[in-house]
Amino acid sequence: MKNLFLVFIFSLSGAASALDISIGIGPGGVTITPGTPDRPGHREPRVCFYEDVGYQGRSFCVQAGAEDRNLDRSGWGDLISSIRIEGDASVQVFQDARFSGSSLGFDRSVPDIRRAGFFWNDVISSYRTVDEGYTPPPPSRGRVCFFEDVDFGGASFCLTPGQEKANLQRIGFDGNISSVSVEGRAEAYLYGRKNFNGQNKWVNRSVRNLREWSDRASSVQVVRGERP
Repeated sequence: MKNLFLVFIFSLSGAASALDISIGIGPGGVTITPGTPDRPGHREPRVCFYEDVGYQGRSFCVQAGAEDRNLDRSGWGDLISSIRIEGDASVQVFQDARFSGSSLGFDRSVPDIRRAGFFWNDVISSYRTVDEGYTPPPPSRGRVCFFEDVDFGGASFCLTPGQEKANLQRIGFDGNISSVSVEGRAEAYLYGRKNFNGQNKWVNRSVRNLREWSDRASSVQVVRGERP
């Protein structure tokens, strides 16, 4: 059973930034925990998730850019009660696995997730993090990105020419591709069965909606294309 904490939130304003302070009163006594300053540029961007409010209990941290489509697999489903954000990171959390259901976005630390609504405590099942200060370099030799939703939305993965996925089930994308983004000299082949078998579709330019091929691919290959 989780410890019960009473949490009081204070905000101190200064010339540099605002700072949240969380005071928790629980079975172990009084705990005073400073929050993370708003958008501190000197810190490595990362996000930490805690089992209890006030950044207490078990925790794990990820670098900005990481995501988890199903927290149940790591034993963290429906357990998160506070989130600490460092550097130029932000996070979007979802009530259901596979980045579905109700969602919330945070770009600063949250010592008590109930501040966003009491029902948000212990309901997070998936998340995505972003490094807001990172600008990806342009692809040098092309790449193809595959998205689970139309209009290049939802979870995604990218391959460069010469790379392939013989069994999309291993990365949770079997029958789960609805749009494809093509950059530079690259083309893709989508196959209806694993190991590059079954009917196939050739894609040499970005497609916002695969229509009849949506949610059909079980394996993919990316090759060098002719377009500049």
